[in-house]
Amino acid sequence: MNIDLEIKLDRPECMPVRAHEDDAGMDLKAMRAAHLKPSEQVIIGTGVRLNVPKGYVALAASRSGHGKRNVTLANSVGVIDSGYQGEVLVILTNNGTEDQYIKRLERICQIVIVPIPKVNMMVVSEFSEQSERGENGWGSTGKVELTRMVPLEEDTLRRKLTEL
Repeated sequence: MNIDLEIKLDRPECMPVRAHEDDAGMDLKAMRAAHLKPSEQVIIGTGVRLNVPKGYVALAASRSGHGKRNVTLANSVGVIDSGYQGEVLVILTNNGTEDQYIKRLERICQIVIVPIPKVNMMVVSEFSEQSERGENGWGSTGKVELTRMVPLEEDTLRRKLTEL
């Protein structure tokens, strides 16, 4: 499937790049250098503006190389809706214990263009089909046995956390 994606660039070196022809993501680059201390966040412009077609969304995701450095996108995945045409800004967070340096033109995230179906919500009292999994959630594949979750009082929660 091919779609046309109109983009505006602040300068030619801003051009999103796909490392390999079959890669899902296109890398966006930092337009300035940045220094991130542990637990610090920084907003970095990419110099790219997208005109995402109606019926699609651009998703900004972290790069695996940054994960090794404990640098992630602050919101995990950024959603760039088809109506937004401003510069793609990236909020990076240093989740590690060492200072991190972002170089100018370093690849800081990747965008993936994804089709979005129109969804009609239907409120029901019972689902039309019951799945095998049902309501079994976290750890339900046998790794962790969870019982009914109940809210904990703040003092109980604090005590349990100190026991860890």
